[in-house]
Amino acid sequence: MRIILFLLMSFNLSLSSQPVSWDAGGDGVNWSDPDNWDMNMLPGVGDSVIINRDSVVLTNVDPVIKNLLLINGAKLVNFAILTSTGSLNYAIRCDSASIVNHAKIVVLDVGDNEFGDRAFELLNGSHFHNTATALLDILQTNGYGLWLKDGSSGENDGSVSVVTAIKLESSLTRQILVSSIEI
Repeated sequence: MRIILFLLMSFNLSLSSQPVSWDAGGDGVNWSDPDNWDMNMLPGVGDSVIINRDSVVLTNVDPVIKNLLLINGAKLVNFAILTSTGSLNYAIRCDSASIVNHAKIVVLDVGDNEFGDRAFELLNGSHFHNTATALLDILQTNGYGLWLKDGSSGENDGSVSVVTAIKLESSLTRQILVSSIEI
């Protein structure tokens, strides 16, 4: 009996550690369509989410996920409350991708007290736009709360709240334009 229980627990752990990837198999646009995800289920708590190439609109659901990776020109347009509980190295990472936030993005916790950890990272020409009604709220991180590098840029017309350090490695003309920030 103990062996069967151990095997079932091991199987469940291995399934939850697999990333959930966008495959655009449903309507090809909406986060809330389960058929757009490779496992035909919406990402949930503990899931690492990968969006590759496509534009995705987040509305009608308020997902809580482990982390989010946008790559290869992917774009997320957020009209909901997106919460990332974070992982060892990052919560939200854009690598040659973009996010337009019209609502709220919350990062709860990231890292293990190493300053290589990033809560919200933009790299390789990525772009972030926080619109007038939007909030980017980085509540706790053990590294950099916000990190822009490698020619990335950002615009802030809303509110950005970062509990820890901000690291800007992009040139001054490409830094995030912050109209209100708490450090």
